[in-house]
Amino acid sequence: FRKGEFTTGRRSSPVPKLVCTHGEACDFRVDEVTCKNVGDNDFGEVQWKCTANLGTGIKFGDLQVTCEGYRDRNDRLKLRGSCGLEYSLHYRGAGRRSSSDADADAR
Repeated sequence: FRKGEFTTGRRSSPVPKLVCTHGEACDFRVDEVTCKNVGDNDFGEVQWKCTANLGTGIKFGDLQVTCEGYRDRNDRLKLRGSCGLEYSLHYRGAGRRSSSDADADAR
């Protein structure tokens, strides 16, 4: 997913592919996110693992990948180019911290 790109679909209007919906770090600019389907959960829903260059003090919160089904909304096959990502961004720990605080977490 890239900032500034829009989804394509047959039954829905284009929407941005990459949108921060909430979180105290939403003002941090994310230009690109890569998401991978890592399998289904116990309810048959696709689970996604998403990565981006966020820096040491910021992390993803909620992640919601949505795609248009090929034949209908419940189709497990998805229409190419129709997926988008809504996410939240948060500061690691309690609010903004210095890079030395983040380095301490890694030890």
